[in-house]
Amino acid sequence: MDSHAAMKQCLEEVDVIGIRKLWFEVRPNMPQPATDYEALVSIHMARTNFPMLTARQRYYSHRWLLDHNMPSLLPDKEKPSAEKM
Repeated sequence: MDSHAAMKQCLEEVDVIGIRKLWFEVRPNMPQPATDYEALVSIHMARTNFPMLTARQRYYSHRWLLDHNMPSLLPDKEKPSAEKM
C-alpha cells in the first residue's frame, strides 16, 4: 500500500498507532507527535479538512475537537451542517 492510501486508511479508522508509525516512516525529519493524544488531535484536525472522507467522519472530528477545546479546520460553510448532525 502506498503512503497516501495508508494515510487515508489511518484517518478513516482514527488509527493512532498506525499514524504514528506511518508519520515516522514517511517524514522522519519532521516533528513527531510526542504522545498518542497528540496524534489523536492531529488525526481529528486532518479529518476535518480532508475532502476524501465522508461528511459524517469530518463532522464527527469537528465535534470531537470542539468538545476537547481544540480548533477545527472544518470549512466555515460546512459548520452549520456539522452542528445539525
